[in-house]
Amino acid sequence: MKRTHPIGYSPSRSGGSHRRYGVPVARKQTIKVRKPYQLARRDKEGKVILDADGKPVMDTYYACYTKTIYHYDHVKKGRTLADMVYESPSFLAYVERQLKKREEAEARKKEEAKQ
Repeated sequence: MKRTHPIGYSPSRSGGSHRRYGVPVARKQTIKVRKPYQLARRDKEGKVILDADGKPVMDTYYACYTKTIYHYDHVKKGRTLADMVYESPSFLAYVERQLKKREEAEARKKEEAKQ
């Protein structure tokens, strides 16, 4: 029995020598997706059935299709947004404030424990 991800991801397979956009592919991954679509319900003569509000009655169906995702081994260039946030002076000041609060809380607990 083949294990898959709950929403349809299957284990990735080696991409081999496949190239896309001039860059060698490190891994290929095949995804199976169920996409919903709706159609109006019709009677035997082909006329659309309407509900009490005058809107068509819709039936939901699902179309299954596969999609291939190509994973590339790119060298990371520059900084990411997370790097910029964690290196910012305001974030570092925030971390220092949190450490001070934690130390003060621990000191209070120790004093209360002594009493």
